[in-house]
Amino acid sequence: MFRLTTIPARRARPLAARATALPGLPIPFAPPPAAAAAVVSRRTAVQKFRIPAQGIVVIERSLASFKKQHKELGIKHTTPEQAYAIYQAGLEALRSKGSNPYWDQWFIKDLEGASAVAVHDTATFLYFFRDGTEGETHLIHHLLNMAAGMGHDASALSNAKVLLQMSNQKTGYFSYNGPAWGKTRERVAWLIKQGRDANAVVLEGLIHMNRKTHEDNLLAIDAFRRAWNLGKAASHFDWEATCLESWGDVQLRLGRKEDATHTFRRLMKLGFNRGFYRYAMMLEPGSSEYLSCLTHAAAAGMVEPLEPLMNEHLKRSEQCLAQGNKAHADEHRSHALEWSRVLEFIKSLSRG
Repeated sequence: MFRLTTIPARRARPLAARATALPGLPIPFAPPPAAAAAVVSRRTAVQKFRIPAQGIVVIERSLASFKKQHKELGIKHTTPEQAYAIYQAGLEALRSKGSNPYWDQWFIKDLEGASAVAVHDTATFLYFFRDGTEGETHLIHHLLNMAAGMGHDASALSNAKVLLQMSNQKTGYFSYNGPAWGKTRERVAWLIKQGRDANAVVLEGLIHMNRKTHEDNLLAIDAFRRAWNLGKAASHFDWEATCLESWGDVQLRLGRKEDATHTFRRLMKLGFNRGFYRYAMMLEPGSSEYLSCLTHAAAAGMVEPLEPLMNEHLKRSEQCLAQGNKAHADEHRSHALEWSRVLEFIKSLSRG
């Protein structure tokens, strides 16, 4: 999400733990449910309060937790004390003004002298807390929106991307077009108009893609193509994978299966794990690349390949048994059993 932050290797999860997000959720945190207040059950001795507009419980963290996070993330430009001061000001604004979609206007007044980088870094602190809460999701988005209003490009791009990729959020609080995110939209529109940042042009494609009209689908493909060409000329293209996968999705939407297969194969050739899965899903089961691509994606920690991979091993086991090759049949059945155990374990974690 945060383009200027590198995740330390020690923060990586094992296979099953990496895959605990709900299937189909394309973002690292889920939007708040439409139901009543979320129940926070983790044990804490710090203050709790409820945002009046959304009925969301927020737990105030300690400065010590920020100091620990600062050390783990290696953030260089913002001290834990600076981030904590911004965080507390954000909580105070959220507590007193949360019923107003423009509450961050009061927030800005409380942060005279705070830099856009410090605001962005504070959002980064919150984003990487392992036990992040629903209220912190709100605060992260508003911090990024505020930094975007201060001219911080990475904040605008990160916030916009997550809002655009949230499922079923065309309307509502976390809609990209919602009243709370005007500063993000303004900065993104400016970056798109400049036409120099490949990541901004990816967002242009996502904006068109989300409208789902035939004309917008064509405009999305044009934007992804331009982003791809810009990215090739740049030293680093952060959202290369998003560009290609979204490009392939729009091609499928337009019925261009052969083009989409080529796009997903390109994504795979660049080494992206989702490329292996998406390309495999374009192949006929039983083809020479189908099993190897699914295996690569599953071994990388993806959830989606597990069921088709398990089914393919079972199918091949039956084929080998019918041919009298019991050894290979047993081998495929063993692989199917192992992947089924991984899948069942992930489901158990999702059930809590």
